[in-house]
Amino acid sequence: MNLKQLEAFRAVMIAGSMVGAADMLRVSQPAVSQLIRQLERQTGLQLFQRRNGRVFPTSEANILFGESERVYAGVKKIELVAEGLRFNRYGSLRLSGFPAISRRMLPQIVAEYSNDKPDIDVSLDSTQSRNMADLIARQEIDMAVSVLPGDRDEVEATQISTLQAVCVMPRAHRLAGSTSIQAGDLEGERFISLGKNDQSRVAIDKIFEGLGVRRRVQIETTQSDTACSFVAQGCGMSIVDRLTISEYRDERIVALPFTPEISFRIWLLRPRLHRQSRLLQDFSSFLERRVHQLVSAVEVH
Repeated sequence: MNLKQLEAFRAVMIAGSMVGAADMLRVSQPAVSQLIRQLERQTGLQLFQRRNGRVFPTSEANILFGESERVYAGVKKIELVAEGLRFNRYGSLRLSGFPAISRRMLPQIVAEYSNDKPDIDVSLDSTQSRNMADLIARQEIDMAVSVLPGDRDEVEATQISTLQAVCVMPRAHRLAGSTSIQAGDLEGERFISLGKNDQSRVAIDKIFEGLGVRRRVQIETTQSDTACSFVAQGCGMSIVDRLTISEYRDERIVALPFTPEISFRIWLLRPRLHRQSRLLQDFSSFLERRVHQLVSAVEVH
């Protein structure tokens, strides 16, 4: 039994005649009759009785029809899946992003991409950048948006955008009315710093150490938005990326440009050797384009 024979049999059962089946399948009536005869020979069953130019299903045909419907439904499901794969409308996306981009921007991008693709399953985790390369190497996620390029041979890193740093301080701070903040302005100031393993902190500390500016680092935190919360509580100043402060709504803090300029690179991490599906390749291109567009449009309030 092949699919063409099954389709012809199903059409005859539904239409009630060879002519009706031919119309359904858009083929000739002799072609349908031939497929039915082939099916009867192969199964050794009489599926239709012919009387006065009409066909009537036998009891065996009715039983076979019930079973064939389940098979046919499975075949049509496979066809739909294949079509979905061909046009990037079927599959799964396992994503991860650093906290600042995972709060709002990545959900927006995923929503835009999957809005007309109901058969795509998406998982999105907020993860520290230093852990993302390991997750990709272990094939626990398909791709990640990170502020670190990773250091594993199995992972390919592509820079897709950059984020500028800003200096945040309490609105009541003596420097809050400035147009910009110089590194030297923070001499002796209380400072909320990111964790020692954070590469953003490495870049920030390097600036101050190179200029001989001493800050009073009293508080450390692994999250940039948590640093902003400490600033809002009057615990000191901090330096964070523009994306974090653009989404942090608190009238108690002020964000100002910082010099010398500090930039944080944004990387797209993917498996280096593992071939990605058409869906993942298509989403990667969309993600790169939208991250760059949205980051470029970030405004600091």
